[in-house]
Amino acid sequence: ELYLSHRVCGFPKEELQKTVRFIHRNYGAFALDCDDYEHLYDIMTHDKKNANASSVNFTLLSGVGDIQINRVAGKDLIFQSLDFYRDSVGL
Repeated sequence: ELYLSHRVCGFPKEELQKTVRFIHRNYGAFALDCDDYEHLYDIMTHDKKNANASSVNFTLLSGVGDIQINRVAGKDLIFQSLDFYRDSVGL
């Protein structure tokens, strides 16, 4: 979601990269394959916060501590965020 925050709300790239490094260093990586994307997206579209099944609502950050409620991300951007995660953790 921090990648989405960067793309949708302008969360600073330097903070994104620093946070990703910290999380990866301290918590490791969650195995995720590109073949999982469709299933994950399907689960996301069924969340009760969504107004409809064609978009996914998120609470994102425009800065550290600055929340943005009900921000929408489409399928392509969500898949890009999953690609970013995989690239960031070396999967």
